Amino acid sequence: MLPAVDRELPMPVFLIDANTGIIAALCAVTLERRFVEVLHAALTRQLAWPWDEAAYDARLAELRGRFPHPGDLLVRAQVLQQA
Repeated sequence: MLPAVDRELPMPVFLIDANTGIIAALCAVTLERRFVEVLHAALTRQLAWPWDEAAYDARLAELRGRFPHPGDLLVRAQVLQQA
């Protein structure tokens, strides 16, 4: 389990204009405890994986070819857990 301080701190969310780099909006959100625990576990696992920039670039190009617009990927998203 995560220390209490890591479960309770709000997460800053920034909306940045991709054309200008200017912050358009800023807010802080507090996430549900279970979500934070699952996210922390996933990030910890990923940190243990080796990094291969060429493989990353190839996979990203493949995904962009399959899903040219972010909305194309969004419709394929699945909800794994609901409150």
